[in-house]
Amino acid sequence: MIGFCQICYVIVKEEANAKKEKYIKKMAEEPSDQYGMLAFDDLSLGKGTESISDNTHRSI
Repeated sequence: MIGFCQICYVIVKEEANAKKEKYIKKMAEEPSDQYGMLAFDDLSLGKGTESISDNTHRSI
């Protein structure tokens, strides 16, 4: 005989799996450059021309 807790566990697990599958499908449909954020891939700070010991307002 299956207990009430086991039935609840199965139902919750099925709901979680359904939500997971829905999320995976939704993520597959979205573009890889969502919100145009791939533009930030080209930006980098790189090595600066000033050292920390320089006495400028940017190095303080």
